[in-house]
Amino acid sequence: ANDECSSAEVVTDGTYPFDSTHATTGAEGQANAECHFFGSTVIDNDLWYEYTSSVNGVLVVTVCAQTGVDTKMAGYHGAGCPSGAPEACNDDDCGLQSTIFFPVVAGETYVVQLGTYPGSSGGSGTVTFLAQDLGLGQNYCYSTPNSSGYPAIIASAGSDVVADNNLTLTAGPAPIGEMGIFFYGLNQNSVPLGNGIRCIGPGNYRVLAPVPVVDSGSGLGFMSTMVDLTNPPQATGTITAGSTWNFQGWFRDSAVGSTDLSDAQEISFN
Repeated sequence: ANDECSSAEVVTDGTYPFDSTHATTGAEGQANAECHFFGSTVIDNDLWYEYTSSVNGVLVVTVCAQTGVDTKMAGYHGAGCPSGAPEACNDDDCGLQSTIFFPVVAGETYVVQLGTYPGSSGGSGTVTFLAQDLGLGQNYCYSTPNSSGYPAIIASAGSDVVADNNLTLTAGPAPIGEMGIFFYGLNQNSVPLGNGIRCIGPGNYRVLAPVPVVDSGSGLGFMSTMVDLTNPPQATGTITAGSTWNFQGWFRDSAVGSTDLSDAQEISFN
């Protein structure tokens, strides 16, 4: 039913079955430079989905560990058939399967094109949509899918007013049962670390003790902590009104024998 972009399946956060065995290859979204992988921009056997965001944040769409199909995927801003460049496009993110993630705005609509690498056969599986509210700051840097099948994204909640002292940090999805920490610093950076990128430094501070990655109730793992602004790890790490700091999550990923990180978030305090 959703073989054409003009009849995209309307979805919300959740997991949906797909079967592209008999899907045709439409004319839309086939010549974007952002989708050039292994010599081709084409997405064969494509199916279409329409998603309206309820948050200001990041939308993650993934088929990792949910199909054996050699997938290729793109996401576009706006309802209906796309006319411009995609917000994101991906071919092989976890083996031959795909994940895309891109910023979304509450109340705005996006379409996702899910198909196969050119020449590959269609097939069945499931696709998951998950939007995360980023909270108080601006996210930057990037993360790649960990063994949960998703990239870990950091979010904040509470208040950016120092006197309120109720800042909470959350990061995920990440592998359930692992341990992680949050850290922060004044400087932005981009340095490989484990299977991820350390987006902060030099001169970082660890936030409290390690925290576990726990099931959020949706089968996905998140880690979270309260930040006591009155008790910094060092005096030089004191968060004051008028200052801007960067926050990131780090966690173990035993399934791949390494560690990984979320993206980072910049928060300006009042």
